[in-house]
Amino acid sequence: MALVEKLSYTPFEDLLYDKADKKRSFIFLDSINDPHNLGAIIRIAACFGDFAVVIHRHGSCEVNDTVMHVASGGENFIPVSIVNNIPNALIKAKKSGYWIVGTVVEEGEDINEVNLPFPICLVLGSEGKGIRHGIKKHLELKVSLPMRGAGLSFNVAMACAIFCHEISRQMTKGLRK
Repeated sequence: MALVEKLSYTPFEDLLYDKADKKRSFIFLDSINDPHNLGAIIRIAACFGDFAVVIHRHGSCEVNDTVMHVASGGENFIPVSIVNNIPNALIKAKKSGYWIVGTVVEEGEDINEVNLPFPICLVLGSEGKGIRHGIKKHLELKVSLPMRGAGLSFNVAMACAIFCHEISRQMTKGLRK
């Protein structure tokens, strides 16, 4: 049997004002309640690198044993921050030069057709409700995944993987605005 310490969250301001790491992208999670999705997102972010995950303290899943099991060590490679107010954190990020990009099922620009602005904060909403209105009004760009199949949407963790891939691809190829 092993004793596992509780995850130590990194203060958002420490990540935001880290001058040495302006290439880091943020993944803001709005109302993600499923610990399996949170764990998968942490693992995805760790696999792509240069990401930090920001979760909401209220109405969202925090990092627990299930999250850590699904993340399978990913939590050791990326910072995870928890904030009391996502809109306030987004405002701080915007003032620090980050672009706020939200993922939407409909009426967003096709992720395959848009040159993403960097540095970037990617906002992912809950599967049932998406991004809350109070957060949507802070978005500078809305992006969508083209889905030509059944009238469903991707699971939030799967969508996160696709968006992170595109962010990493554009960062690597130098497609920044």
